[in-house]
Amino acid sequence: MEAIGNLAGGVAHDFNNLLTVIASYSDLVLEQESIDDGLRANIMEIQKAGERAAALTNRLLALGRRQVFQLTVLNLNHVISDLEKMFGDCFRRI
Repeated sequence: MEAIGNLAGGVAHDFNNLLTVIASYSDLVLEQESIDDGLRANIMEIQKAGERAAALTNRLLALGRRQVFQLTVLNLNHVISDLEKMFGDCFRRI
């Protein structure tokens, strides 16, 4: 179990570094005034996905440190709405 925790912590740390780059570049693009609204909305969705991924890496890091998880209330309507935005036409075909 300790080896799994160490592996999870290492992967989470490396993944978190990549997420920092994604978040930084998306912030730089959003600072430009010349981008159209459609592109701005897509980049904001990228940021939201990055935030969800960062929360996942925090959970993986907590597993590696054997911390107690804190449960939170989850609104499934918001989750599904976000997934629909992220996957777009894939849901409409089903």
